[in-house]
Amino acid sequence: MADKLTPIETIYKGYRFRSRLEARWAVFMDTLGVRWEYESEGFNLGRAGWYLPDFFLPDLDIFVEIKPALPADEWPADSVIAKAEALEDQSGKPVVILCGSPGPIEEGSYNGFLWNDSNYCWCQCIECGAVGIQFEGRAGRNKHRANCTQNGNDRGAGWWSIDITIAWQASRAQRFEYNRSQSK
Repeated sequence: MADKLTPIETIYKGYRFRSRLEARWAVFMDTLGVRWEYESEGFNLGRAGWYLPDFFLPDLDIFVEIKPALPADEWPADSVIAKAEALEDQSGKPVVILCGSPGPIEEGSYNGFLWNDSNYCWCQCIECGAVGIQFEGRAGRNKHRANCTQNGNDRGAGWWSIDITIAWQASRAQRFEYNRSQSK
């Protein structure tokens, strides 16, 4: 059994993230122009216990939980799934679990999933630039801007956009040396 890595607390934009992985996702979302709130509200989920989601994305109206990379055949611990399910039931908002660092998606590999479904990833409409996290990167399901002809076009765009690639690169290039506050 492999040793468990200890997360490194990291400061970015005045926030003290519990791990460098969470901070990298914040850089990714900032670069992509996605507004985020970090650990903004905790929830009493009854039998599932207390839960403090890592991010809330107000424009996408979803919660995001960040977890380390996992082998393709492994899911997060049952407790994470139970809390995501309970939060979704209580809030009526989707909970997406993103695994690993932001980065390119290989054929058949995705870096996120809903608590009850897999194969979700970041995507962007090629016409209006609307960003979201959708099944198989189907950007036609994003909340599009007015008069976008791709709205509802399930395969009108996807995860391969230049903006998403730039955001991945920015998140990986960000240096958090000496625990000093970083800003873009």
